[in-house]
Amino acid sequence: MAVGTVKSALGVLRNESLIASRQGEGSWVRQVLPEAPAADTMDPSDTQGVLSEILNRLDEVNTRLAAIEERLPRSAR
Repeated sequence: MAVGTVKSALGVLRNESLIASRQGEGSWVRQVLPEAPAADTMDPSDTQGVLSEILNRLDEVNTRLAAIEERLPRSAR
């Protein structure tokens, strides 16, 4: 993979606030999703509600990923 492609990808991720970088320390993934409810606050009998929440969050992640991929050069996809 070309250095320019990696730098471009890191720039996109940084602009999306998905990673943080510090010179001399590197880059790392930020915690961007809201904290999941504690297991003891979820009603185990509400399987449909839990599944619905998981699918909603997955849809949000897919939407964000698609937006990031659109910004990457075609050669990096």
